[in-house]
Formats: sequence, C-alpha cells, structure tokens
Amino acid sequence: MQKRSLVIAATIVLALALGTMAMAANRHIGIWKLDVDKTKVTGAPSYALPQSCIVRIEDQEKGIKFIYDVVDVEGKATAREFFAKYNEMDYPVKGDPYVGTVSLRRINASTLGFLWKKAGNDRENWRTVVSKDGNTWTITAKGKNPKGENFVITYVLDKQ
Repeated sequence: MQKRSLVIAATIVLALALGTMAMAANRHIGIWKLDVDKTKVTGAPSYALPQSCIVRIEDQEKGIKFIYDVVDVEGKATAREFFAKYNEMDYPVKGDPYVGTVSLRRINASTLGFLWKKAGNDRENWRTVVSKDGNTWTITAKGKNPKGENFVITYVLDKQ
C-alpha cells in the first residue's frame, strides 16, 4: 500500500511539473501571417495597416527574436527585427522607420505586452494574445496618430 501511494504521489508531481513547463512555454513562437481582412483600424495613420506582414518569432536567451517582413501601404517591402528580453527595458529595432525601440513584458504563456517608442517617446502600446488553440494571434495596438488623436488597431494573424 505504501509503495502504491508513492507511485501515485510521484505521478501527480510529474504531471504538475509537466503542466507547469507547458504553461511556461511561449505560445507566440512560430511564423505568423497578417489577415488583413480581419484586422480593424480606428483612427490610425495610413502606415498602420500594411498590405502584408509575415512575423517570425524565435525563443532566445530569456527573450525573443522578432523578425517581421512588411509590405507597406505603398507597396514597399522592408525587413525589420529586434531581440528583447522580458524585462521591460528598451531594445533597438532595426529597419522600422516608425519606431526606434521596443520593451517587452511577459504576462503569461499566451499574453505579451510591447511598448514601442520613437526618439524616447511612447509610440504604440500593444497587448498580444495567442488563442487557446494556438492558431490565432490577436494584437491590440493603442497609440496616438501624428495629429495627436488616439487610435486603436486590432491586428489578427494566423499561424503558418
């Protein structure tokens, strides 16, 4: 009977440990494609909704490498990228004409917070959530347009 109790206890501990590890995994990791038709824009500048965007996110050194290939509203293709840790410090963004730095906060395995800045000033605040099935990534972006008016964008991306 004592042996059986130990086996049951060990099984429970192992199941809890594996569950905790699964919860800790970043569900944002992977390749994502913007669904322009599902994306909603309210009051945002024209550059905020590209013609297309592919995002590759890699797990690295207690942070992420974020590579995004964008075809902007005028048809110009650019490659942009950054590496950031989940410590809310500013990290440089390469190739993006609209922002200079980003800081990153991990809320849980499915939710991240991004703060994008240009010349030290807040540009956009993002809250990003990956769906329970892991196939949809929704980004709610809030900021001010060049006229100083508030805008909200809900980007929807599909896992590739």
